[in-house]
Amino acid sequence: MILAKRSTLSNAYDEFDYTLIATYSDAKIDELLNNPGVIRNKLKINAAISNAKAFMVTQKAYGRFDSYIWSFVGNELLMNHWTTIDKVPTSTDLSDKLSKDLKKKGFKFLGATTMYAFMQSVGIVNDHLDGCLKK
Repeated sequence: MILAKRSTLSNAYDEFDYTLIATYSDAKIDELLNNPGVIRNKLKINAAISNAKAFMVTQKAYGRFDSYIWSFVGNELLMNHWTTIDKVPTSTDLSDKLSKDLKKKGFKFLGATTMYAFMQSVGIVNDHLDGCLKK
């Protein structure tokens, strides 16, 4: 569902510019709540704003946000060796640890499953099946 709405979400959220999202006013929140092309959940909209602010604070503290994220794996790619898709986890102790630390930093709606998908998508974890051309 989210991927199908990506274009609309990108437009509604100013091309995902976190510096703009961090400054959203009540008027912008109302605009988003009335936009049928986005997820009209006030808690999630407020979380996006809160997360943008927390992202900037974390980025400043670590020099770069990716330095913070990669610190959880000692700056080393986690290469898993799965033979069947049903063995690939949806979350791990590491993604739970990352989620909890982000929440301490003020991030919201970032559970262990979301963080594991994030770690896969940015290349911190390689869960391609053994034998996969993308491995």
